[in-house]
Amino acid sequence: RTAKYDGAHLTFLLGYSGTDEMRDAIRKMREEAGQGTPSEDEVKAALWTRDLPPVDLVIRTGGEPHWSQGFMMWDVAEAQLHFTETLWPAFTPEELKSILERHTKTERRRGA
Repeated sequence: RTAKYDGAHLTFLLGYSGTDEMRDAIRKMREEAGQGTPSEDEVKAALWTRDLPPVDLVIRTGGEPHWSQGFMMWDVAEAQLHFTETLWPAFTPEELKSILERHTKTERRRGA
């Protein structure tokens, strides 16, 4: 019954790494130009955010459970994400403190 259905797609990415995907895409471009595979450090050095450390926690305000324009996709690859309904102007130091306390108690599994 669904052989010709193309209204939606369901994709499972098991063992997927966005940083590996980006690095592989860059590798393919460099190989075509005869430059070989880039290291993770080379990729990071080419980003606008090259001087920033890896991100541990991202707080997305406004109740939007999506990622805007691939926001810092290399740097947030292993970050914890927190989505809050609170709009930015109403976001309080108390809410930040609560989120940070919860974050520090969370066991990091880094993709495991």
